Amino acid sequence: LQTASASAQPDDVLIRERDVQYGSAIAAIDQRTFRNLVTSDVRFVRGEGIVFGVENAQLRLAWLFGLKPNASFERTVETLVVSASSDVAIATGTNTVTGSDGEKSSSTPFLTVWRRSPEAEWRVAADGPLETWHLLEKSIVLKGPAHQPGLIVVELAVPELVEQFEPGTFRPSRARDLAYCVGEYVLTENEVDDRPSASYGYYLATWQDQGEGWKVLFASFPEPERRVTQ
Repeated sequence: LQTASASAQPDDVLIRERDVQYGSAIAAIDQRTFRNLVTSDVRFVRGEGIVFGVENAQLRLAWLFGLKPNASFERTVETLVVSASSDVAIATGTNTVTGSDGEKSSSTPFLTVWRRSPEAEWRVAADGPLETWHLLEKSIVLKGPAHQPGLIVVELAVPELVEQFEPGTFRPSRARDLAYCVGEYVLTENEVDDRPSASYGYYLATWQDQGEGWKVLFASFPEPERRVTQ
């Protein structure tokens, strides 16, 4: 629970402090501290799939951030947008993994969604690499089904789309100024050795509404995994 002194601080200060703790927990593979910094339903979007839930994320913590034995990890927040209702925030920045020999091995831009309930501290709700394979973020369409007023459905308007999973996970802030969604899709591919193949993709998309309707703010569309059908 938040203390009175902590809750009196601005949200951006609180989130940045929590993010420092989050980065330190990842660097140390500290599963206990990490658990207290993510939501129970956290989703980590990667090219190979979505790691769902705090227990699964704990077990795959090193893999999620590309950490090898004796490697060091640093995380830098570069942009931070907080909802007026103080329940959703969207951050971007860079994760840097350095090998044990001191040479920089990788720097990866990230997109992280923070969420807070009235009785809890800010926690990571979703995370993905800030990359957009084939510019798929330009194909995102928001629709409002006529039979369910107020509901917003997220769809991808891609001609080659075979199937989209979990299209209704649009989660707006209480102020309805920020929102995010995690989704899955399948794209057809050319045949490989006379066998059909498809790319199974996953994404994390965020939106902002400044009074002119929802517009994509940042989106994570990592390159999908290609699978050959037997």
